[in-house]
Amino acid sequence: MEIMASLILALVIITVIGFYYLIPSLIARKKSSFKTILILNILLGWTVIGWIVCLAWAFYPERKKEG
Repeated sequence: MEIMASLILALVIITVIGFYYLIPSLIARKKSSFKTILILNILLGWTVIGWIVCLAWAFYPERKKEG
C-alpha cells in the first residue's frame, strides 16, 4: 500500500513540475511563434534563464502586420 501511495505522489509531483515548466508555452499557445517558444522552452527551460526568456516572449505582444 505504501508503494502505491508513493507512486501516486511521485506522479502528482511530476505533473505539477511539468505544468510549471511549460507555463511559457501554455501562455503562448495562441501566438504565431508558439512552436518556436515551445521548442525553446523544452530545450532551454531547464536553464532558468531560458525559461524566463520564453516567459517574457510569451507575454510580449505581437506586432500587427501593416497592409
